[in-house]
Amino acid sequence: MVSVLTSAGGLCEIDGRPLTVSGFSKDPDARWGYATKSHAKGFKFHSIWDAGLVPAAWEVRSMNVAEACRRRRVGAEFARRNDWLSPG
Repeated sequence: MVSVLTSAGGLCEIDGRPLTVSGFSKDPDARWGYATKSHAKGFKFHSIWDAGLVPAAWEVRSMNVAEACRRRRVGAEFARRNDWLSPG
């Protein structure tokens, strides 16, 4: 999880969470990748949370997609709709 400060002085959290499926799943989009302390098959939920009850921006991708790449993309989507500063 990464914290960023918005220009309005608010704090946002950027996070990625694994959404695992069974290793026997036939879902063609599910991939093997790194989950919390292990490898798993499934997806990752990448999100930016502000003070609201729902994510300010989010994306779901296959488990094998690098989290740092997704963080930049979700951050870019959030930045288009809000004014925020990068972590220092």
